Amino acid sequence: MANVQDWFIEPAELHQEVEIKASDKLPAIKVKELTGEDLNRIQRSATNKTRSKSGQIVENSDSSKFMDGLITESVVEPNLSDNKLQEHYGTIGDPAGTLRSMLSAGEYGNFMSKLQEINGFDEAEEVEKAKK
Repeated sequence: MANVQDWFIEPAELHQEVEIKASDKLPAIKVKELTGEDLNRIQRSATNKTRSKSGQIVENSDSSKFMDGLITESVVEPNLSDNKLQEHYGTIGDPAGTLRSMLSAGEYGNFMSKLQEINGFDEAEEVEKAKK
């Protein structure tokens, strides 16, 4: 039988930081690996409940809001909430929008693929499952 301490992980090990070189024009973006609890919190914030015509409660997942949460929670550097950075890109109050504005469409797509991979999603299908 394993010792309970074998299950203890230091906080620093839970949030490993990795650099992603998303653009040749910008420095590498530093991101942290998220925990299952982080992912759960993002999922809850991207899900709303509505009442159907028959009176049943239906959960609706907003995939854009989920991806924005993934960006906001994962990106360590640059600070996407920095006022000067947001002013420069015209994205005041929108940290995820700041990242989208910094990168071309292809760079953004590649960045998101790498971010999902860092967080343990090998394929887009697994991310879709996590959003539901």
